[in-house]
This record gives sequence, structure tokens and C-alpha cells, in this order.
Amino acid sequence: MTKRPQVKIIARQSRGGIKKRDRSKTEARLLKAAEEIFSKHGFNGTTTRMIAEKAKANESLIARYFNGKTGLFFAIIKEHIENIPLQELDYTPQNNAKDEVLNLLIMMYRRHSKKNQNFFKIVLSKSLTDPKFMKQMRKISPQTIHPEAKARFDRLQKLKKIKADVDINQFLDNLNTSFNGIMLFDKILMDFSEPEIEKRLYFVTETYANFIEL
Repeated sequence: MTKRPQVKIIARQSRGGIKKRDRSKTEARLLKAAEEIFSKHGFNGTTTRMIAEKAKANESLIARYFNGKTGLFFAIIKEHIENIPLQELDYTPQNNAKDEVLNLLIMMYRRHSKKNQNFFKIVLSKSLTDPKFMKQMRKISPQTIHPEAKARFDRLQKLKKIKADVDINQFLDNLNTSFNGIMLFDKILMDFSEPEIEKRLYFVTETYANFIEL
């Protein structure tokens, strides 16, 4: 008598687990398809039907899972942003501020270059022309470069390689702003070559290192 309800409960949980996995797979397909379509046709030129056909999914699921086209667009942006803290720094800790700044900026640039540049052009264009969109972007934009980076600069400060009165959080925020400016204006808008971008990264490195180093 007691076994039957248990079997039913297990069956329901199993079906629920399958549904969750199916939804996750569908969401992933929609996100991937949407980024490709947005990158090719722009925000206004993209329709939910185009995305659904590309993803081979029911169009109604875009409204159900993402609350429509705009929600799906933001979901792609959030996915890119949320991956930042999950990526470990791929270089060894440096023994001085200048080398730490330079390696950090070069790593960020290489990772940025691997991303879909056309999609970020659409994001930038939407931000500049839609005040409501810009307001939402400000809410989800990351505040610092990377959590592991702070620990490295804190270490250098304790080793007296960085001035004691330097606010590491503020320093990283300012460095992040400078980097984003180079990526948005020089890389995306002006389409500068890699050597030209690297020159600007070296200049930023020299400027910031001179400011914080003892």
C-alpha cells in the first residue's frame, strides 16, 4: 500500500526534471539563435518568428520564457555579463602594479575580441537611441573588472608595491571604465586595428601604474 504513492511521486519528479532539462535546452537554443539574428538584422529588424524558426522552437515560448523580444535581448546581455566572474584570470600574479595592470587589460581585450562584435554594436546603438533601454543597461552593468583582480591588487598593496592610500575598488572601477571606453569607441565604433588598440592599452597601463605605484 505504501509503495504505490512513492512510485507516483518519483515518476512526477522524474517528469519534472525532464521538463526542466527540456526548458533549459530550449532556452539555450533561443539565446544562441537570437544573438545570431540580432547581430545580422539589428534589434528592430529582428522578429520573434525569425528567432523561433532559427532555434526550431515554438514562437510562444519566447514570451513565456523571456517576456518577449526585449526580454530575450537582455537575457543575452546578462549571460555575457554573468560569465565575467566565472572566468579565472589566465595569467600568473605579477610582482608589480604595472605588469599586473598590463596583463589584466590584455587578457580582457583577448576575451572581448572573441565575442560577437556585431551583437555589441547593436547593444551600443540601442543604448544610444533608447533612454529606457540605457536605464536598464545601467542596472545590470558590472561594477568591477573581476573579483580575483581585487585580491591581486590587495596583495600588491600589502607588499607595499601600491600606495597605501589607493582605494583598490575605485581604482578597478576607473580602470574598467577606461577599458570599456577603448572597446566601445576605438574597437567597435572606429574599428581600430589590434596594434592600435594595444598602444592604447599600454598608454592606460602607464597612466594608471604611475598613479598607484610607490
